[in-house]
Amino acid sequence: GGGEPCPTYYVCPDVCARLFDACVDVTEQRYVNAQFFCESQVLSAPRLEVRVRDHDCFAGVDAPASPAHSEVVGAGLFACFAQREGRATVRVRDAYGNAKTVGD
Repeated sequence: GGGEPCPTYYVCPDVCARLFDACVDVTEQRYVNAQFFCESQVLSAPRLEVRVRDHDCFAGVDAPASPAHSEVVGAGLFACFAQREGRATVRVRDAYGNAKTVGD
């Protein structure tokens, strides 16, 4: 037998990419991409395996919305006329660049 299986810690691809980019100066050449880098990590105390997937995963630090990191986009910002509907989308993000959704 191989002993007890490790609990698995799932991170979202964008979190993994940011971690890899932040560590690029200190990572070894054997890490060919962000996913390989993240999944090569084994966290201890308690021992955890790291896996990357795009659902039910850690999406980053939960922080309040940041106006400096958010944006408004859409044609309604530039081509809106009186008494006519113009649409724009507010993309709210926190200071870490994580997208915020209703209720965050």
